[in-house]
Amino acid sequence: MHLSKELFDQLKYKVALKFAFSNSLSMNQNQKDILRHNYMQLAEYIMPSIEQVCKNLWMAKVISKPMMEDILEGKNTNRKRAMALLDLLPSRGPHAFDVFFRSLEENDLFEAAYLLKPEQRKSYEDVTATFTTKPAEKLGSGQEKNKVIHNPEFDELPDTWPSAEALKNCGVRIIQTSDTEQQQLYKVSLTPKGQLQYYQMKSEKRGKVLVINNAKFETLTERDGSGQDEESIYETFRELKFEVQVLHDKTHEEIESILETESKSDFSEFDCFILFVLSHGHKDVVYGTDGYFDEITKQPKNCVQITYLKSKLCTNKSLIGKPKMFFIQACQGNKKDSGLFINPVDQESNLNLPQSESSMSQESDIDLSKNPALSDSGTENTSIANSGQSAEDQTKHIMESVLPTEAHDAYGPKLPSQAEVFVALATTAGYLSWRNTMWGTWFIRAITFVFAKYAYKYDLNKLMTMVNSLVAKAETIKGKYKQVAEKRDTFTKTLYFFPGLPENSIDHQQTHYNN
Repeated sequence: MHLSKELFDQLKYKVALKFAFSNSLSMNQNQKDILRHNYMQLAEYIMPSIEQVCKNLWMAKVISKPMMEDILEGKNTNRKRAMALLDLLPSRGPHAFDVFFRSLEENDLFEAAYLLKPEQRKSYEDVTATFTTKPAEKLGSGQEKNKVIHNPEFDELPDTWPSAEALKNCGVRIIQTSDTEQQQLYKVSLTPKGQLQYYQMKSEKRGKVLVINNAKFETLTERDGSGQDEESIYETFRELKFEVQVLHDKTHEEIESILETESKSDFSEFDCFILFVLSHGHKDVVYGTDGYFDEITKQPKNCVQITYLKSKLCTNKSLIGKPKMFFIQACQGNKKDSGLFINPVDQESNLNLPQSESSMSQESDIDLSKNPALSDSGTENTSIANSGQSAEDQTKHIMESVLPTEAHDAYGPKLPSQAEVFVALATTAGYLSWRNTMWGTWFIRAITFVFAKYAYKYDLNKLMTMVNSLVAKAETIKGKYKQVAEKRDTFTKTLYFFPGLPENSIDHQQTHYNN
């Protein structure tokens, strides 16, 4: 039997009324006040998981299916969906508050849950510390059937790319006194045995972060959105207790001169050094603001070898034995990664990306004035894309040139000159990296998002695996293109940032911008 739209809407309305009547009793005033006082913070926290939270509430019969559909389909942003749910909850019965609380818990939205029931914070963080390094336990017959054993060994990232609001408002989570496992790990890292396993991260200034942000070029396209990358790096690493220096729009000779100066600087007071380079790029190189691709020789010009960036800092005597990290936001070619379908049926994406191709850019070194998609790469028909090498071989070549793996034998109490180096490239050999002109590049924003949320409990390698997982969730609106980063290191120890330990002294740090 086919129902007319009018009849269907009438039935839908009657069902909603019946459902509303069964939940006519509202939550108590104290619970309403908690929701009202924490309205904006709750909205921010639940945005990435709003769909699952709504489904939980529907399954628990706190909201009806029409209500859920109205929230998820009737609003065009996750922020508006979260706010619509919060507006609805006070009228959904005396049990709505507790069911909402349990839904937040089940979806690992603990910060939101703490806002509802602050007294639960201690017990939650004790559970987190207890199960961080242990597998989930199987429930015995004598245990509560509805009890959930949570194993946060690898906290769930958002199901989709985070909203612009979530990226912007993601403050650094520092280690609390109740984070007993992280507190203990920090103490172990300071012992003689621990110093053999973990890099020291105990200085008031953890290290120096140098950011070279090339956004305006003589012949290449401007890198709109790079300012958002710069800002997110600055804010995140400042909160992680780093001294941050930002340099803007440098030619290839100026970049080389800057690195020469850094190689002779005294970093004795620091535990590590980090370099971010944000620019256009090509295979094995990043461009200065005077850079370009020579169509005759098919070679990039006025550029800096990635190996040079790394090698100069490795000669600094005050950084011997200390970790040196390099994050390169630049393309390594011009190919576009179309991705592979895991499930051919599920080909649609529900990402929080601006719905206009003009906001999504490649990073390129050619004149793209006639092409709405921009890039941080080489030419459209480069020797990389047509070299006959597989992407795997090209990536291996780049990473091996960046971090040589063979050296002559030597004696004496020495460390390998290429040890303690970590290099992460925004994309693999031959491929473009993607930049949103409104909120920055996928690679950099994923780094700052993941580091802010998880650096308090995970080491660098796990953090970068999470970065790749998050970047893999993103895709362009037009063409549905994907991206994945590449990393390699010669670390001899494990690196934890230990934010907040031994004490939070962010306000005493020196941070500055230079032109």
